[in-house]
Amino acid sequence: MYNYIFGQSIHYFGKELVMDDKKINLHSSYEERKKQKRQTNRIVNWGDGVRGKPKFNLSLLNPRYIGVWLSFIFLYITVKVLPFKCLVKLGSFIGSLMYKYLKGRRYVTERNFELAFPNKSKEERDAFVKEVFKNAGIGAFETGVAWFYSQKSLKKLIDLKDEDIEKVRAILKEHKGVLAMTCHFVNLEIGARAFGQLIQSGVGVYRASDHPVIEYMQLKGRLVSNEALVDRRDPRSIVKCLLKGYVTWYAPDHDYGIEVSSFAPFFGVENTATINATRSLAKLKNVAILPFFVIRENYKYKMYFYDVLENFPTDNEKEDLTLINKIIEKMILTAPTQYLWMHRRFKTRPEGESDRYPKVS
Repeated sequence: MYNYIFGQSIHYFGKELVMDDKKINLHSSYEERKKQKRQTNRIVNWGDGVRGKPKFNLSLLNPRYIGVWLSFIFLYITVKVLPFKCLVKLGSFIGSLMYKYLKGRRYVTERNFELAFPNKSKEERDAFVKEVFKNAGIGAFETGVAWFYSQKSLKKLIDLKDEDIEKVRAILKEHKGVLAMTCHFVNLEIGARAFGQLIQSGVGVYRASDHPVIEYMQLKGRLVSNEALVDRRDPRSIVKCLLKGYVTWYAPDHDYGIEVSSFAPFFGVENTATINATRSLAKLKNVAILPFFVIRENYKYKMYFYDVLENFPTDNEKEDLTLINKIIEKMILTAPTQYLWMHRRFKTRPEGESDRYPKVS
């Protein structure tokens, strides 16, 4: 979430102010990052990618990182000083600015809406996209809330009954490992923090950053109430965590390419690249899939839990992936504008099909 709002916004505001006939480059290239001579603490070793509490080192104080440090300082002070309702209103305002200036991400969001909901009108699309950006702006401060609030302050924001907590804890005891399946709402960080604090701490599957300061801060912030993080590109470590009995948070709703995916329907797109790992992890002995998510309602956060998936996986890969996508659709439709529609969910396509995002690269 941080990468979409703060980390990448530096790149966006530098390169996305004008939209012409040329394609917009949504990301810094590997060559650009290499020129910065970053020293990263990211680990990508097969089977050894579990991260515990990060260690601070002096290289993180390199002057080239001052802009990122200042953004984190601003985030910390803001969430500590302003009341929560003010954070929501300020985030909404910043989201409106993002809508105006981040033209590449606005285009991606518009295309996602057109593809996912082809029967909606242009007026509905414009209103929808504006709300998505407002919520994305709020999501930046929700990340700060998740990382910097005390346990007492966070608990006041969570709407979760004691009987629901006991019900989920009973499910966790019944199975050796539980895959807590969710999706990329803008408040994903709050969902993970709340689960770890109120129900049971565990392990999160995440996308490691090659920026050392961002990597340090997201490790530090996400491990306030949880045990460890594991890189999404390290399946062996994910398997190890599940077999050791850790509840493991997992969001299978991004497009990671055809090498790790198969096509299945998702909203209005018949052939959506859907990662196969959910089926593979569910095959592990005594591992259960527990769908859950969190949405913001009236300045509080409501946690939703669906029933554990029964008789999953089956021998039919497409039916299984379609089921996963249907569950994620149901989650998103609970609060569609709080979902992070800014990523190219439908980027991968069958051979011969035209580019679904022709104006960006």
